[in-house]
Amino acid sequence: MIVGIILSAGESKRMGTPKQLLPWGKTIILQQVIENARASHLDKVLLVIGAHADEITGKITISPKIEIVVNNDFKEGMSSSVKCGVKNAPAEAEAFMLLLGDQPFISPAIIDRVLDEYRTARTRYW
Repeated sequence: MIVGIILSAGESKRMGTPKQLLPWGKTIILQQVIENARASHLDKVLLVIGAHADEITGKITISPKIEIVVNNDFKEGMSSSVKCGVKNAPAEAEAFMLLLGDQPFISPAIIDRVLDEYRTARTRYW
């Protein structure tokens, strides 16, 4: 099982507003990232939120493939969100793919290409 972890717990201090909630076409940036992960061949996706958690959950739609986890230690930086995602992943997870909640150009095709390369390398070298 390969688990995607969307990191979206930051405070967006420099932006002054949650950048993951900025408009993106007919949706918002974070929703596009969620949809890209959902449409990919990732087995499961964890969305790690922290700052602005209530506002974010009120503006996104998730599918059964997506699970929201809250990083209460988000002020400690991005590594705390990585740890939160890994800690909340299913025990059968063999690998993780980190995705950033403000990078909507990482398409399902790109995600799947990385997954294919990982699977090829795993069978070749392990």
